[in-house]
Amino acid sequence: MGRKDDVLDTARLLSNLGGNKQLLGDLIELFRRTSGKYQTAIQDALDKGDLVELRSATHALKSAVGGLWGNASYDLLACLEQAARRGDLAGAQAFAPGIGPTLEALIARLDELRRDQLG
Repeated sequence: MGRKDDVLDTARLLSNLGGNKQLLGDLIELFRRTSGKYQTAIQDALDKGDLVELRSATHALKSAVGGLWGNASYDLLACLEQAARRGDLAGAQAFAPGIGPTLEALIARLDELRRDQLG
């Protein structure tokens, strides 16, 4: 994904947590457990052509990613959510293939951060 800042704004994430390493670990674990559920909901909505559910699932995942300062994932999900909001199913489908790779890159960076911070 290029520079690490493109994937994760580590400085902002750590600053927002006030140095609370336990909270960092908990948030990363929660994201790891829930992000797949949202990805599945997004794909199901795309398969059904359900733009309301697509917008809802995308917004939920975008919010989780935003709370972790996952820049590339956030930007992609924002584009997908906007397409769904406009009623543009084809546009939303065009963004969908990027979700998995950007989230995998984010999770890898979060895991790296957890190792660096928590040992």
